[in-house]
Amino acid sequence: MKNRIQPIIQGLLWIITIVPVAYVMEHCIIAFFNGTYHGFNSDEKIYGFNAFVDVLLSFIAFEFIFFVIWFICLVITIVYTIRLHKKQT
Repeated sequence: MKNRIQPIIQGLLWIITIVPVAYVMEHCIIAFFNGTYHGFNSDEKIYGFNAFVDVLLSFIAFEFIFFVIWFICLVITIVYTIRLHKKQT
């Protein structure tokens, strides 16, 4: 029973880790093509990689606690995956 639950937990951990990244990347890719306004009260719209980086950094800066929680979740997921695969080999 324990051997059946561990891969399910591992899969759920990876899903929990990947979903926030996909959400942020979606907004970054939209900004890449459609552009974004840099900063507050700015009339200049930037496009391309600069817009991608601007949106990414704004997500990290303004939602820093979520970034920290995501990073902790990523570390836990990687450690759990390594432990699980070491037990199986």
